[in-house]
Amino acid sequence: MRQAFIAVAMLLTGCATVPTDRHASALHYAERFASNGEYLGAFNFIKSTLATTRPEDAQYRAKAIEFVRANKDVLAAGKDSVTPDSYVFNTEKYGGDRAKSDIAESITALAALLPKEEIEKIRAEIQQMQSKGKALYVSALIYEQLSPKEVTTLKEKYFVRTVSAKEVGQVVDRQVANTGAQGSSAGSQLGTAVGSAVYVDRAFAGNPSDWNYSAKGHVGAQVLGAVIGGALADTSATSAYTAHYAIRHLDGSRSYQVESSSSAFGHSVGSCVSIKNLTLMPQEVCEFDSMAFRSKYLRQQQ
Repeated sequence: MRQAFIAVAMLLTGCATVPTDRHASALHYAERFASNGEYLGAFNFIKSTLATTRPEDAQYRAKAIEFVRANKDVLAAGKDSVTPDSYVFNTEKYGGDRAKSDIAESITALAALLPKEEIEKIRAEIQQMQSKGKALYVSALIYEQLSPKEVTTLKEKYFVRTVSAKEVGQVVDRQVANTGAQGSSAGSQLGTAVGSAVYVDRAFAGNPSDWNYSAKGHVGAQVLGAVIGGALADTSATSAYTAHYAIRHLDGSRSYQVESSSSAFGHSVGSCVSIKNLTLMPQEVCEFDSMAFRSKYLRQQQ
């Protein structure tokens, strides 16, 4: 609230400036996201700055490289975003063209930070994934039961991704709590008061002969103060929910995960999910045994 008071006063007296450069803004928001623990968001904000090759952007690119190197979690999130799993997830969610564009930009951004050999390995994995056209997730428990010939047949058709018993599981229970907050108009109210005070002080400053008050100007200052104060300090009502999931892994063990969302809808009991990020996995990964898997994918080999 104190920052809102200062900002309103500065803007009304002509003392504030607003940065407009997009790379400077990207750095600013990346730092904010990282400070809140939102490392992937930080990487996504800054990756275009990392990827730029324009000479006039060199200083911002250098700052972006320095920022990511000093924030290992941001780098880790960036690397996670260029795995075959992430590519498959983004393809299903956003479509192939956007997924290809996003992962290409992310790899170019990471090239400013990682050794050439590591970048080439990442590119090779993604190209292999793209050439197959489809990923096939297989429980490691089933994969270990396949013959070498069956494995070869699968790899000729699919990009095979084996999933360990600890990486995936079925939701066996979920509890959802409403953690939203009510809104507040305190910023607008404060802005109105500050705008009024600043205008009156300036209108009646100095000798009476120099006074320059008008009702229209006074109201305008109040409105401007309300707008600025509201933008800086008002809080709208937020919809927020926290879901607690009990998940049974493929080996029978259990784990408990928490997910925050703006929606009360989440994964239903019985859903097959990734333990790492609670994204949906193909249901067959959790439900197929070796007979059902062979029947669907290796029928010609039976």
